[in-house]
Amino acid sequence: MNTASTAFRLLVLLCVLVMILLSLLSFTFISPRKTLHATPINLNAPSLKPTDPMYLAACVPMSKDLATLPEFILHHYVHIGIQRFYLVDQSEEGGVSNHYHELPLNASYITWLGTPPATDNETAQFAAYNACQSRYGGLHAWIAYLDVDEFIEQKRKDVTLQSFLHSMDKNATVGALGINMLLHTNNSHILKPEGTLRAAFTECVSSDMDKSPNAHIKSIVKTKYYEKPRTDHNFITKSESLTVGEKGDKVPFIFRRPITTDLFAIHHYAIRSREQFNVRVKNGEVEEPRTFPNMMDWWDAVGKMPKMKCDRLALPLGQKIITAILLSLGAIACVASILRLRELQRSLITTHSTDPTYDALAYGIYSVLEQNLGAIAASLPPIKALIQRRWPNFLKADRGSMAGREDEQLRTAPEMAHTSKGSSFGTAADGNLENGVPHITDIQPLSRVYSTL
Repeated sequence: MNTASTAFRLLVLLCVLVMILLSLLSFTFISPRKTLHATPINLNAPSLKPTDPMYLAACVPMSKDLATLPEFILHHYVHIGIQRFYLVDQSEEGGVSNHYHELPLNASYITWLGTPPATDNETAQFAAYNACQSRYGGLHAWIAYLDVDEFIEQKRKDVTLQSFLHSMDKNATVGALGINMLLHTNNSHILKPEGTLRAAFTECVSSDMDKSPNAHIKSIVKTKYYEKPRTDHNFITKSESLTVGEKGDKVPFIFRRPITTDLFAIHHYAIRSREQFNVRVKNGEVEEPRTFPNMMDWWDAVGKMPKMKCDRLALPLGQKIITAILLSLGAIACVASILRLRELQRSLITTHSTDPTYDALAYGIYSVLEQNLGAIAASLPPIKALIQRRWPNFLKADRGSMAGREDEQLRTAPEMAHTSKGSSFGTAADGNLENGVPHITDIQPLSRVYSTL
């Protein structure tokens, strides 16, 4: 009996050990295959409210295109509410951060980062993105990965970018938001125009054309699910999470079709004037060797594409009102012209009137309307100078327009009334520096520049 009992106990123990071994094998070989990425979710990603200044940040790799940087920072601070900018200096020996002297925010908002050199498996752009995530991803819920010539637009006042992102915070299937781009044309500029990008380039390639470049996206990634860049435009995210568009649709690669920008758009000012684009090509800032061995051919190709108006970032409210009045007067004049011809036929030709001065009263009224409204509409553009003499700010950047509010912010926010100068490698939290101390100087000249938008 004792021998049989001992054998039975050993058999039970052996079965238990086999079950434990099978369980371990299943965890080792089966579970990882159920997910796209074996790396764990970033548990250090914070749970932030959309109103928190650390909720959304921007990562911007850059090497030479310095002229647009102040406008880029100011636009995204004032209109989008981004309060942390990670500028990745990809130039040789830190040339950008060491020699850039005017930024419209102080060092607590801006952090310069060096980037590891590119490897066979990782481009310089990818290294920059990974540096932003690895060093500062734990401070933010989302990070937007943009170039310095890409400007986010919010189309509706009741839907901010932060509130829209917050609606997806607890959705484990969403790892990134893909926003369609709007590629701006050269606006027929050969030489570099005066003013800012938003004011000078107000025309985009049509989104309705076949193979429109506006199908491209740029991504805002949930830091909790960041894995690695797939391209400059989209990312691989963890735990089978996906990139989605503004409609909740899946975006499997760098293109999102059908193209929609009902809530958000990213205005891409890559083309600019021929003079500016030629300089960028020589500096190696734009290249597409497989499609356009000669990049100036791309400038020409974009100029021949169907176009659409893209001035929401540039046109102040006063100019919108003047334009609306001008178009309305022109439309009324056209309608009056049509009615005048109809009345001419009805009252004078078909009725064989014996008293034209009486029967042609309606015809005369329509004639007066057509001629006078046409004259008024033609006279409105020259009146702009007279209006600006009496109300100088009416046709400039208004406080509510997409291209406005910068000057008001610079004048009313004490923390913005300074600019960083020189090297400013530091932390995002407090602006402390690793490689030097920034010099602070007055920002008033820059304020005047942006008030003219």
